[in-house]
Amino acid sequence: MDEKSEQVLKVFVENLEGMPMIGAEVRIDYLGQPVGTLSFGGESSVVFEDLGGLTLSVRHRLGAAQLTVTPGMREARLVIPTKLSIELAAIPTARCPDGRSGQPCVTCRVGRHEIRICA
Repeated sequence: MDEKSEQVLKVFVENLEGMPMIGAEVRIDYLGQPVGTLSFGGESSVVFEDLGGLTLSVRHRLGAAQLTVTPGMREARLVIPTKLSIELAAIPTARCPDGRSGQPCVTCRVGRHEIRICA
């Protein structure tokens, strides 16, 4: 991937009061194809050349949220519709569909592209 074309998207998962939902699992899709997941650790990010093709979704027993990234976005906020918050002692981990994982980051392949996911 050409470093000049890389874009960074900061990812936040919050409750209705703006509190971070630490430990929430975020799924990342590119043009409808799964490219990875991250366990939200408070400072998550995605580095990719085509952020406008991404969709982020989070599901939890407290609720769900989804966001389609638009070109030019630098921050994505997924808001779970609850006032409760999640604070887990989980280690932030990023995973690829092929089973590879990293703590806190991993680089996944999607077609001819690479996407770096940091939990």
